[in-house]
Amino acid sequence: MTTNIIASWFSVPSDGAHFPGVGRYGSSRGYLSTYLKCCVVFYASVVKHNKDKNLQIHFYINELSVLRDAEFDYGEILGRLGVKIFHFDSTHNVDLHHEGLFFGVLNQLDVMQCIEEAMDGSYNLLLLDNDCVVNGSLAPVFADIENSGCCFMKMSAGRIDEEIQGISGGDVVQMSNLYASLMGDVPVRSEYIHVGGEFLAVNRESLIKLNSFSTKMHEIGLELKRSGKPCFFTEEQYFSHLLRVGVVPESWIWYAGRLWTDPATFRNFRESDFELLIMHLPGEKKVGFEYLFNKIKIIPLNDLCNFVCSADFLNFDDLRVLCRY
Repeated sequence: MTTNIIASWFSVPSDGAHFPGVGRYGSSRGYLSTYLKCCVVFYASVVKHNKDKNLQIHFYINELSVLRDAEFDYGEILGRLGVKIFHFDSTHNVDLHHEGLFFGVLNQLDVMQCIEEAMDGSYNLLLLDNDCVVNGSLAPVFADIENSGCCFMKMSAGRIDEEIQGISGGDVVQMSNLYASLMGDVPVRSEYIHVGGEFLAVNRESLIKLNSFSTKMHEIGLELKRSGKPCFFTEEQYFSHLLRVGVVPESWIWYAGRLWTDPATFRNFRESDFELLIMHLPGEKKVGFEYLFNKIKIIPLNDLCNFVCSADFLNFDDLRVLCRY
């Protein structure tokens, strides 16, 4: 029997990495708690809508010690939700800081390799960022993986405020420079294949194929970095390149969206997005996810699963608050 796995991950970054999205440095307790609260809400949303005993729920982290702080034992909370916690080693981020901002997020490649090493037999994997919310049964997702073998989320190369799945012009320029370093050409805008790194849906065979290229691509990236040339800084650049050169076929996710919700900065959320099966909400780490975590934290651990499966959690009113609608 094929096992279905839904997983997310968290990488504790280096001391000097700054994350504008949460306004904190990666080593700060505030940064860590912000993301760990997102993790709790994400997995609670999985449990609410998915009762399949064949579903395994995984969480991958490179520093187990951060799962407990003075306020919360996040590891115990996740355990009560039925989440299996795995440790992974960071191997893909050496010297890959980008102008002092962010942290090389190629750790997703480490997670993918960890999953390959940990799992035997046939499986389908849905790997998501932890600032996602699952909004229904994942059965159609795993059926889609069964049929296609490998799915990504396609991003258009337009202005981010024109299309719901858009990428910024700066990303287009960066990808152009990266392709020039790797292949000696600069493709015209219409030829871009650019995918989001927050969604990966693969079966075992496709995961192994993707992993087989990661070491080579990382070595190329380090050499480009040493030469002062553009190199891979994100997993989405890595995936986009592998799609462009045909390592895996083009097959696109239809059930998820990258949704921006802040009317003061940028908002592309539409009422129809409430129907999406998976909602990626990168602008809600400190607002919407905090709101939902505050509902969870007051529940006794013995009652946690019953609560997240009840009408009192992630109902439509909660979704409206989460999406500022």
